[in-house]
Amino acid sequence: MNIKLRHSIWGRLFSLIFGGVRHSYIDADIVACTVEDASRDEVMIVWAWNLDATSVPDVSAFTIAGKTITNVAVAGGLVTLTVSVAYDFGDVPGDVVYVAPALNPLKQESSGSVVNNFTETITSYITYPAALDDGHHWWYDATDLTQVTKDGSNFVSEWHSKGVADRPLLQADGAKQPLWVSPGTIRFDGIDNFLKTAAFTWKQPEFIYILIKEIVWSYGQYWFDGLTTDTGGIRTYPNTYPCFTICAPIFVSNNANLQQDTWGIIRVLFKGTQSSHQVDTTTKISGNAGLNNMGGFTLGARGNNTSFANIEVKDIICCDTTDAANEAEIYAFLLSRKP
Repeated sequence: MNIKLRHSIWGRLFSLIFGGVRHSYIDADIVACTVEDASRDEVMIVWAWNLDATSVPDVSAFTIAGKTITNVAVAGGLVTLTVSVAYDFGDVPGDVVYVAPALNPLKQESSGSVVNNFTETITSYITYPAALDDGHHWWYDATDLTQVTKDGSNFVSEWHSKGVADRPLLQADGAKQPLWVSPGTIRFDGIDNFLKTAAFTWKQPEFIYILIKEIVWSYGQYWFDGLTTDTGGIRTYPNTYPCFTICAPIFVSNNANLQQDTWGIIRVLFKGTQSSHQVDTTTKISGNAGLNNMGGFTLGARGNNTSFANIEVKDIICCDTTDAANEAEIYAFLLSRKP
C-alpha cells in the first residue's frame, strides 16, 4: 500500500494534546482503496480492523485531486467517500489524503485510538466505459463465458449481450455454429457459420463497433448484416484485396485499411447520406449507405444467411444513436482489449 505516515506502519501508539483532550494515535492499516464498476462515484477504503461508526469526519478531512467529496460514511471496516463527478474508464484515480480533524476523526473501534494522517493511492477496477450502461448500448464480449453458451468442443450456440437488453446471437444448427477460441474470441469458418438475433426495433441512426480479424479475405463476404438482406452490413467489395464497404443497401466508397489476418477496430455508422466506416484511426470514409433499418443482427453472413465470412471476433458494441459523445472513449476501451 502507498501509505505515507510520520510514524511506523506497525501501528506505534503515541499521545499528544488534541483539542484539549489527550488521545492515543494509531497508524492507518488499510487493506484496499478502490473505485469500481458498480459504484463509480464512490471511493471505498477497506481497513484491517473496524472503525468507530459514531465518529465520522467531515468531508473536509479528505482530499482527492480533481474531485469534490460530497459525503463520508463509516461502517465496520469500510470508509466510503462519495464524489460529485463519477470516475470512468481510463481515469487515473490518484490519491486520498486524510488529515485528522479536531472533531469526529477516524477512530479504531476496539481501542478508541485516533487514526493518524495518511495518503493512500486509489486503485481503479473500472473495466469498461459507463456509457455501456446508459440504455443505448449493448455489448457482445467473447471473453465473458457467462455470456457465451458452447458445447464441449467449443462450438457456440448462443452469444448474449450485456447492456440495454439481452439480444442474443443464436445458432441452433450444430453444423453452422462458430468456434469459441481461448482466451476469448469467436471464429467463423467462411463456409456456413453464422449467428443471428431475433427481430428487434433498431432503426437508423445505428452505430456498431467491432473488434475483428479477417482470417482469409474473399470477395463478396458479409462480415455482418442486419436481420434481412442488406439492411446494414459490411461486405468485401469490390473484388480487390483487401477492400470492404458498408451498405444499407447502397455501397459507400470502399476501405482498404484492414489487412488479412490483422486485428482492427471498425466503427460503422448507418445514417443515410451521413453514413461512415473507419478502421482504427485511419481516415473515416463517408457517404450515402441508404435508409434501410437493421431490425436485428446477423454475424458472419448476409442477412439472408448466405455469403459467409472467414472472420474472428472479440467484441461488438452496438448503439441506437450516432454515439458522438462516447465514441472516443469506447474506441480507447476496445483498443485496450486488442489481441
